[in-house]
Amino acid sequence: MPRRLPALVALLLLAACRSAGPGAAPAPAADIAPWEFAPGDAPSQRLFRAQVRRASEHGSLRLVLRVWGPARFEVSASDPLGRPVWAVTVRDAQGSWSEEGGRRVCRLDPSRPVLWPRLGLTLPAADLAAVLLGRLPEAPAAGTILPGSSGSVRFLDREGQAWDLELADGRLTRWSLVGQAGALTWRREESGGRLAADAAQLEIQWREVAREPLGGTAPALPPGLDAAPECAFDALP
Repeated sequence: MPRRLPALVALLLLAACRSAGPGAAPAPAADIAPWEFAPGDAPSQRLFRAQVRRASEHGSLRLVLRVWGPARFEVSASDPLGRPVWAVTVRDAQGSWSEEGGRRVCRLDPSRPVLWPRLGLTLPAADLAAVLLGRLPEAPAAGTILPGSSGSVRFLDREGQAWDLELADGRLTRWSLVGQAGALTWRREESGGRLAADAAQLEIQWREVAREPLGGTAPALPPGLDAAPECAFDALP
């Protein structure tokens, strides 16, 4: 399967709990293609409040995104009291997942689709930063962009699956995909977004509440990662 959505949709539910209210942050730039990062997207560090609903389950997390580029970023999650829950690091073709501040670490191929527990969706981790920042997680295959009605576009990805986009003033406001991972819809909301997977009765809403510049050029992978076991999320409780 192609790269789709980030590990966000799965990992949020691994430790959902109640959280504090949201704040505000500027909207992304509109003068770039929807699948490209804007100059202000990276390097930066951002705090998000994420609300999660799956069927009758409700919860929330604090997410910190440290992003140096589309394929170089870290996402860490904590409960409302600041206690670490999990962290994902992506550095080009390498990745790691750690639990509760490094208590357990495993190797993660960012491009490999994973059947995340509790959700029933098959998703890779590589698109986490793009989706949190309001970017499209997949670029069009060559020669496949088809204009739709006013403000809408359709294109095919490298696997031949169709994406429908809606734009306003050149800014991505909505996309939907019906593919191997099921029906997925993303909508831009003030200072954040909302992601829905109807088949899994899942909805995730996040809002950026703070940001600041970030130094350095790339995230650091955990030491000894090559000797760590490969992540097996289907074995998680």
